[in-house]
Amino acid sequence: MAKTESLLARAAGDYAAGRFAEAAQALREALAGEPDSAALHANLAVVLDKQGDPGAEAELRIALCFAPSLAAAWFNLGNRRVRGGALGAAARTFRRALALDATHVGTLTNLANAIRDSEEFGETLGLYRRALGLDPGAAETLYNYGTALHLAGDVESAARAYRGALARSPRDTWRLRLATLLPPIPDSEAEIDAWRRRFAAAVADLTRAPLAVSDPLNECHWTNFYLAYHDRDDRPLQEAASRLWRHAAPGLADDRAERRPQGSGKIRLGFISAFFKAHTIGALFQGVIQAIDRSRFTVVICQCGPTDDAAARAIAALGDEYLLLPADLERARSRLAAARLDALIYTDIGMDPMTYYLAHARLAPLQRGGALQREADRARRPALVLATAGDRSPGCVPEGARLGGRRQRLSLRPEPVQAASPFRSGAGRHPRA
Repeated sequence: MAKTESLLARAAGDYAAGRFAEAAQALREALAGEPDSAALHANLAVVLDKQGDPGAEAELRIALCFAPSLAAAWFNLGNRRVRGGALGAAARTFRRALALDATHVGTLTNLANAIRDSEEFGETLGLYRRALGLDPGAAETLYNYGTALHLAGDVESAARAYRGALARSPRDTWRLRLATLLPPIPDSEAEIDAWRRRFAAAVADLTRAPLAVSDPLNECHWTNFYLAYHDRDDRPLQEAASRLWRHAAPGLADDRAERRPQGSGKIRLGFISAFFKAHTIGALFQGVIQAIDRSRFTVVICQCGPTDDAAARAIAALGDEYLLLPADLERARSRLAAARLDALIYTDIGMDPMTYYLAHARLAPLQRGGALQREADRARRPALVLATAGDRSPGCVPEGARLGGRRQRLSLRPEPVQAASPFRSGAGRHPRA
């Protein structure tokens, strides 16, 4: 036992110093002496998770085999499932953790995060309120509560929650969220005009303020999609929003396009979307992609995030090449640049955060945004309108083409509060978030 405690202390020191490989080694040495220690397996899982090692989940499962009542392991397993996009499985896992510790703020918050896009707003809001009742100073919980209120359509209450979160923990990303807040469904044209004036003023003010956002996709997982419901000219507001993002994250507007010499063969044409699946965008663009002249073009399907339905497989099969982009902005930009496309068509800028942020950069010599017009809907066939990119940015966001088609709910990524702290020997207990 003394040796185990010594190794655990060494691992804790290495972990705190960011020496994750050394921390993992110390924990493995401890496990050699106590292979059935649930706490050691759970702590090793935390360290492996920090390293991006997929073996973290196996260690959590082993810990839970030895100690099914270890709430911290259920909590961390739920966080892993959130990051993997398995929100249903994550919610079930958080419920297991909550049954073991009904007063853990992190579990209450993350369960609410996991279920809020299901539109079960009554339960979602109730979970946030329970968490805030236990810890009124939990800024992340209050911010996520605001997000749920926004999705539920209570935009004024959402704004109050965001302001409360900012008062507790001033963060540039939360200032951006408040500045670009819009109601999902305005009640009147007067309300539309009032919110647009508010949006313009808040964005202009924030553009003059010092801001720093290192990873817009991870920290600011939203778009200005609700502008499309207003039946107004969105270009000025979209241009202003794009200037704001380039101010907050200057690297967004990088020029990474590799220009191939003329006469290098067929034109490499990319189509990019998160919706090449059973979705309006997939249905409308499948025919467009199929009609491309393959004697002149090599078609590259660029899919943002994994999909697996019949429509997704059919669209993937239409491409001469298929590029699955990771849910990481920097890695996705690098992969697109490495594809050496001559032209890149964004089918639906503004409907998904990944393509919105990608479109700020120059990732192909020629970039265009596709807009589906009402006339095309009436004709029951898709029309692709190529909008010229503005000179103010290497990408093509500033054009702000209006989107048609059926309503899409704003996608907001669940934001885990924190992982359970490692290096605690007592099973079944974990610190409050």
